[in-house]
Amino acid sequence: MRKIAIIYLLLLFIISTLAFYTGFVVGSKKDEQQQKKQVEVKNVHKDIEETISKFKIKFENIVKAQIILESGNLTSIRAIRDNNIVGMKVAKQRPTTAINEKGHAIYSSIEDCLIDYALWQSQNAFKCRTEEQYLELLGRIYAEDTKYVEKLKRIIEKQN
Repeated sequence: MRKIAIIYLLLLFIISTLAFYTGFVVGSKKDEQQQKKQVEVKNVHKDIEETISKFKIKFENIVKAQIILESGNLTSIRAIRDNNIVGMKVAKQRPTTAINEKGHAIYSSIEDCLIDYALWQSQNAFKCRTEEQYLELLGRIYAEDTKYVEKLKRIIEKQN
């Protein structure tokens, strides 16, 4: 009986040690993966800022707020799968970089999405001189949500 108890305790010790060690290793891998994702997101944000600047997209703060709102801060299916970070629909009456013909636009890259956004701006926002004018335009012809502009303003406020 005593031998069985000792074997049982030994097995219990080995199993708990393995469980602790395995949990510790998995936990550290999760931490590494999370840190890697954070670095990747920072790199994507940097690339987005560079692309916005490169193509002279107007009202950068508003566009960044749109990206946060429309893409769930780059986590939505549309952003990940379709590279559509600003909720663009397929253009019907202007040049576009979208690679599909119906509904929300699908792009080969995030850069193509931002180029399409710049094309949209050149057609629709060329008269906008102030952020207020641009926000009014977005509320009138871009947004489907009646609270879109309010949401953008809250995001912008948090960013500042």
